[in-house]
Amino acid sequence: MPTPKFPISHVLVDCENVGLNGLTDLVVNTDGSPLKFVLFHNSTNKINLSLTQLKDFGYALNEGRVELVELAIPEKMTKKQAENALDFYIAFYMGQVMPREPFNSHCVILSKDHDYDPLVLHVQKQFGEDRCERVESYEELAKRLGLIAKPQEAKKVAAPKKPAPQPAKAAKKATPQKAFDLQKSLEKAKANLKGMSKNPPTTKAKLQKTLKNWFAAEKLTEANIQSLIDSLQTAGFLELSKTNQVKYK
Repeated sequence: MPTPKFPISHVLVDCENVGLNGLTDLVVNTDGSPLKFVLFHNSTNKINLSLTQLKDFGYALNEGRVELVELAIPEKMTKKQAENALDFYIAFYMGQVMPREPFNSHCVILSKDHDYDPLVLHVQKQFGEDRCERVESYEELAKRLGLIAKPQEAKKVAAPKKPAPQPAKAAKKATPQKAFDLQKSLEKAKANLKGMSKNPPTTKAKLQKTLKNWFAAEKLTEANIQSLIDSLQTAGFLELSKTNQVKYK
């Protein structure tokens, strides 16, 4: 079916069925064909409309192109019954529009409710297939009526601020490591080992660990520790067996 090009297109919006999200994105197409939005709603539900609210939507329609139809709901009517009653309002509205403007009008029902389809088919038989239809979304409506969605302005993303250059930190001066004083270390090791005469380290591994703890401040290397043990043996202070057992003299 080609896109209808009638002087007046009546868009009958079942607000209880499709809501209002998307209505603000529609604008009149470039050929200037006037549109009339008729918004059917039930004030007892969550959707409450007013012309003041419609002005805030910002789409390119004058107030004369928007009509609000609020259902008169009897107090004893249930919510479900009230929702069904809206269908009759839309049918009644079409019954007024089509005979009044039989050659100059086009009606579009915006609803996902398939119960409107027999009504649409009846109107098409009476006035022509291109005079009435039902669409289920605002996107489909825009496509059928030649409407375009307002392009959304791209949000400007601020460029990240470059951090201010920080003054270079002065490099810490490396503390020069003291040279290994073998003779001084040897005398200290002898004195400490003599003080442990009752419970001295009896294996090479234990002796290495003990010496490393004693000279932690000097930060002796493994080679320094080995030189110290060799010097203790040379001085005749101790001897190591083939199984790395330590014997003190």
